Amino acid sequence: EIINSDMKQRQLLADALEDTKKQKKLLQEALDNYKQADYDRRTDFLTGLRNRQDMFELLQDTLSGRRDSIKAMFMMDIDNFKMLNDHYGHVAGDRCLQKIGAALTQYGKEHNMYFYRYGGEEMLGISFGSDKPDSETAQELVQLIYDLQLKRDDLERGVVTISLGYTSDNSEYEKMIDKADAAMYKAKANGKNQAVCYEQGGQ
Repeated sequence: EIINSDMKQRQLLADALEDTKKQKKLLQEALDNYKQADYDRRTDFLTGLRNRQDMFELLQDTLSGRRDSIKAMFMMDIDNFKMLNDHYGHVAGDRCLQKIGAALTQYGKEHNMYFYRYGGEEMLGISFGSDKPDSETAQELVQLIYDLQLKRDDLERGVVTISLGYTSDNSEYEKMIDKADAAMYKAKANGKNQAVCYEQGGQ
């Protein structure tokens, strides 16, 4: 009887351990599914950049003091993107967006920045602090896209480029996007493939 009782206890313990393993596995699967769903909710499916919903949540967190202060914003637009789509087709246009998205994501990891697909071929960069001047960051971003050497023979330059506008005036976060956007259009008017600062005449 003693032996039988001991065997039963061991079996109960083994069953309990097996149930615990199953519960841990189910819990991990649920956690993984949640993380994936949260990632999908915050990420643009084409470019891999963060989406506008994530951007608005970040701005709210910054305004409420739950995040560090924003240092600068950079608005970018692919030059003559409609022409690229018309000339090569939308599949080529999508590949272009994907490659630029990957390059910006990697740059952001290295320089304490987040990048968002703001709409169409427009992308927004938000910087939370860097030792380098914002003007240097802006020029690096323009050069980063040029150096991808995404070929296009429908324009004289022969490669995909961006126009970029930026602002370092973080006194009112709500207005930073509009300022960076205005400077970006100034960069386009000045000849494209360049960066313009809102505070230095990009208005």
